[in-house]
Amino acid sequence: MDPFQGGYAVRLPRSVSHDNEATLPSDHLAVLQRVSISFALTSFLSTLFSFYWFVRMRRGFRHE
Repeated sequence: MDPFQGGYAVRLPRSVSHDNEATLPSDHLAVLQRVSISFALTSFLSTLFSFYWFVRMRRGFRHE
């Protein structure tokens, strides 16, 4: 039995034509860029806050 016949195998095209490539309108790309930058900024700020919080907690629980 050929593993590439039927079932769950993914069939890839033998050649890729750039004529039928899916493109987004420029306003959709702008919205997508803004959303992705917003998520990246949120992730970065939460990482900074978490780092600050753990450093602060470590100093607060020192036993000297």
